[in-house]
Amino acid sequence: MQAADRELQALLADRRRVLGDDHLATLTTRYYLARVVTRRGRLADARARFSRLAPHAAMLLGDEDRLVLEIRHGAAVVEALSGRLAAAEAALEEIHAVRNRVYGPGDPDTLATREQLVWVVGTAGRVSTALAESSRVLQDTVRVLGEHHPHSLAALYRRIWVLGLAGRRAEAFDLLPRFEALTREVGADELRCASLTAWLLRLDGRLDSAARASAAAVDLHTEVLGPHEVETMRSLDALGLVHLLQGRLPAAETIFRDVLDRRIRELGEEHLDTLVARMHLAGVLMRRGHFSAAARELALMRDGVRGVDPEHPLVRRLPDVGWGR
Repeated sequence: MQAADRELQALLADRRRVLGDDHLATLTTRYYLARVVTRRGRLADARARFSRLAPHAAMLLGDEDRLVLEIRHGAAVVEALSGRLAAAEAALEEIHAVRNRVYGPGDPDTLATREQLVWVVGTAGRVSTALAESSRVLQDTVRVLGEHHPHSLAALYRRIWVLGLAGRRAEAFDLLPRFEALTREVGADELRCASLTAWLLRLDGRLDSAARASAAAVDLHTEVLGPHEVETMRSLDALGLVHLLQGRLPAAETIFRDVLDRRIRELGEEHLDTLVARMHLAGVLMRRGHFSAAARELALMRDGVRGVDPEHPLVRRLPDVGWGR
């Protein structure tokens, strides 16, 4: 992501100089750069980029153009990652309606929007709705695009994720081997597959297996992405949660402090992932009897969640954080 960021910045400067701000290639580069900035966790920067780009592209290309809809989709993802789930859901519903009307229900972009809506709805805690829709999205996407298409892999991942949220872990594990096999065949999503496996094992209470899978996921993410990318830090945080459940409190605290330091440095104090790290650190500190230190982390966290929707799981879990749940 760092390399992509640098290359796109240089390419954008060249395209603006040679082609101008209104050229389609310049608009497309701005879109890709905003996506990379999103992937790197710089959400305030990404939101600003999308907010400037969306009206400019719509003025030149029209509201129903594919690139304009992709830009709006990217902006909605930033809202969801920032904890503004209601705004993200409303935006995605509107984008889906346009894509469905203009490009049809079988269009890859239309199907991708439905998968993203499942993510937002599931994150907001409406698991039964997400369960029903994830099944339909998976069936429709595989029927139209085939099971090896990237959107089909994303829909299968989302189905497994929702089944895990719903506590239907046996069904999730039944689908996992197919996801792993397709991942190997296509040569994609290896990192996502490793994280999903570790997460399911942790949910299922198989903590020794979860610890091994989580440690392997950390190593894989670090090797492929480097130590400071968003997904690497998430994999490390997940390993800390396994240690916490195993009762290995000093190891968990060490990991959570490392994750928090990395996230403050790379993402900033107000990023949702940084707030999650504070929640996890506060939980382990409370379990270890360090009540004053835990209270300080909770106070900082409560200040940070003011802009997050009340239905977001981070906010819903605030009363339970002292018990490390």
